[in-house]
Amino acid sequence: MVTRSLTDIFIMMRSNALQDKNFFSNSEGIYTDRTALIDQELDEVQINIPPEWYEEFEEVEYQISKVKNRLKELKDLQKQHFIRPLLDDTSEEDRQIQEVTREITRTLGKCYGGLNSVQSCLQQYSPGSVEFKLAKNVSSYLVNVLQSLSCDFKSLQSSYFMRLQSREDRTAKYFKEPQPILGQMKLFEGDIYEDIAVDTVSPMQQLLLLEEDVAFAEQRDREVANVAKSIQDMNVIFKEVAQMVSDQGTVLDRIDYNIENTTLSVGQGVVHLKKAETYQKSAWKKKWCLILFAILVVLMILIIAIET
Repeated sequence: MVTRSLTDIFIMMRSNALQDKNFFSNSEGIYTDRTALIDQELDEVQINIPPEWYEEFEEVEYQISKVKNRLKELKDLQKQHFIRPLLDDTSEEDRQIQEVTREITRTLGKCYGGLNSVQSCLQQYSPGSVEFKLAKNVSSYLVNVLQSLSCDFKSLQSSYFMRLQSREDRTAKYFKEPQPILGQMKLFEGDIYEDIAVDTVSPMQQLLLLEEDVAFAEQRDREVANVAKSIQDMNVIFKEVAQMVSDQGTVLDRIDYNIENTTLSVGQGVVHLKKAETYQKSAWKKKWCLILFAILVVLMILIIAIET
């Protein structure tokens, strides 16, 4: 193997660096290898150490890549399982599918554990710091990726078991005693399970059944919560309606009171109008009398003036 010595080149570059007076200068004018490499004060040396959650992040990234590869492998195994005829011996494929499924489940559990470790590190930083924002972004990224992988895994398993059940239903026509896949199960009526008798249920199928039960229970809880919230909203609405009815009753009482006052005022006004009419009629008579008296006075003055 041919090697090349770089000692001479290093010595030449170091000599050139020492001869340059404007390169890594200090206040005392002393230029040494230590001056060129690090600061004079050891306290000012900063070592860029990755955060505590970085190792967990790398581990989760590695586990995520494993989950993606295993999902592809599981998808291929499931396709091969349906390509084979029904009467062929597929016990080895079933074992591989169960093994890959269990490994994916364990790996996802490890990923969520690492995610919890990353999220627990957020408490060490102040909310406005760069480290907090970086850890928050990493945590959000991992949450989105893990949710996507979990949804893909669940949809893959659901479609697989639906196809298994569909194939079993098709073949049940030709056999008197069909071999159940998910067991003979009586659905519950109301909220009480009457009977569940499982004949041949693998761990993977048990996990799916458990997930379906948990999902159904969560759905029921959400429905009950929605109903309770709707009842509370209706209670608030009824209270508001009752308050509006009470306010309207108060308004109607005020309207009746105002109508009564208006009726009284109109009656009093009619009386005053009648009095005013009588006063006006009597006033016209007085005016005519005054006019006649004034005419008489003027005539008397004229007569006296003419005679004199």
